[in-house]
Amino acid sequence: MRLDLRRILRHPGASVTTAYCERLCFEGEDVEVSGNVSARNDGRLIIVHGTVNGVITLPCSRCLKPVECEVSNEFEAECEVRKFFAMAEGNYEGLDDEVTSIFDASTADITELARQAFILALPMRPLCSEDCKGICPTCGANLNDGPCGCSAPKDPRWRPLEELLARMKGEAKA
Repeated sequence: MRLDLRRILRHPGASVTTAYCERLCFEGEDVEVSGNVSARNDGRLIIVHGTVNGVITLPCSRCLKPVECEVSNEFEAECEVRKFFAMAEGNYEGLDDEVTSIFDASTADITELARQAFILALPMRPLCSEDCKGICPTCGANLNDGPCGCSAPKDPRWRPLEELLARMKGEAKA
């Protein structure tokens, strides 16, 4: 979705507001996001401010069980009014990629702003619950369902410590 800015470009103090609903593709999954966005001409800058809200299913970082995560974030972008007029004339000299990836001569790309804000708000390590026990590193069983029953292989580097502990226990009994 692109927000049409033509009504406010030549009118300092003017603003435009709208609601949106978009589908974003994230890691092969379509995610529906929605929010509100407004653009304001402050005389020098066009300032676009909005919100993004959505729900995505991610794997738990401990047990890999699917977890629904509610995501909410805000975004903002700005561009000098004079740059819009330069773009309208076909003059992109001196415009950085950050400006041209969001703005063109008369619109702002709300989909891209929402996508970036959505990704930034994703949890780094989603959890199905705070006390998730994860999976057994040996057999892969979900430890939230109960103990797996396998015996983890012992690391041979601990053998000297185990021998010392056994000797200490033997001396304590004697």
